[in-house]
Amino acid sequence: MKELEKFVQSQIAEQYRVIDEIWRRRVNYASVADYYDKETVKEIVRRMPNLLVKGKGCALDELADEYGFESTCDLVDLFVNYENKAVAFDRQLSQLIEAEFHPNAESCPDIHGTLF
Repeated sequence: MKELEKFVQSQIAEQYRVIDEIWRRRVNYASVADYYDKETVKEIVRRMPNLLVKGKGCALDELADEYGFESTCDLVDLFVNYENKAVAFDRQLSQLIEAEFHPNAESCPDIHGTLF
């Protein structure tokens, strides 16, 4: 069980690397609020508290370019659909455990490359 937990933890760390970097740097509130509706901004604030800061932070378009997003919309989608790390960890661990102990595990495809 510990090995599965370590595996999932390493997957989570890689999956969240970019979003964690952006969250540490913060995003300029106006660079989002000027182009997206209030509901979108509210959802970002709800899911990712303190990501958006007034008068400081990096411009959304600069972050999107720097981190290889095709558009600011793709980056905003990431914010709006953000899943807490603990929730993601529990979900991914449960999926692995279920696949590992599935009665037909031998006939199941390799999930290690498809879950993440």
